[in-house]
Amino acid sequence: MKTQLNHLIKSFINKLYVSLAFTPKMVEINKINCQKDIEFSDLLGFGGKDISYFPPYEFFKVYLKQPEKANILFYNWFYNTFLHKNAWKIPKVKGGWFKGPLYIAVEKLFKEKNLFINQNTILKNEDLIKQAIRQRISYYFNLVESIKKYSFEPSIDPVRVVNKNGVIYLLDGHHRVAILSILGYKKILLLKRTVLGGILEKLILIKKKTWLYRNRKSINFMNIK
Repeated sequence: MKTQLNHLIKSFINKLYVSLAFTPKMVEINKINCQKDIEFSDLLGFGGKDISYFPPYEFFKVYLKQPEKANILFYNWFYNTFLHKNAWKIPKVKGGWFKGPLYIAVEKLFKEKNLFINQNTILKNEDLIKQAIRQRISYYFNLVESIKKYSFEPSIDPVRVVNKNGVIYLLDGHHRVAILSILGYKKILLLKRTVLGGILEKLILIKKKTWLYRNRKSINFMNIK
């Protein structure tokens, strides 16, 4: 009962935040750019660029005609980025994958083996990482099929953007926008961050940094840089 109440409270707060911080806006997909000024995204070559520069865009495109080839391409990119480019230990605020979907999938498999994620276990348990990668690839290609069959409902899973000097940049939803673009969609209903949203985001970031500072002795950052 208490858990359910907490969930309802969190859901209400999140909806209130979204209603205050964002406003709905119909936008042409070819005017949407990838997230900007994010270190790791720049390293991967798509920071601030057209959605077609987002690496999975190509995998989704290939998938429509050659699903097996797309699986191989997607797998190799995931594997190389997660391990060789150390995406697993780069914070999301820098565009990394720490605590992102693939990291969480790996973490879940590790916990089943009573393992914790660190440099040692990552290198010694590549089989579990490969398993997690396959799970994520399956998820994304299932998403392609779902949007093909049922279309995309932005009110259920909204994509958030920010307008900087008249240019629209994604805050999230890169995979969904890439899929919609490849499937021929011309426009999408987005949530554009408002001025108030920018202020609220800064306040939330300050609160997070304060919490991390206060709890720095009890947090294991695993040498994240």
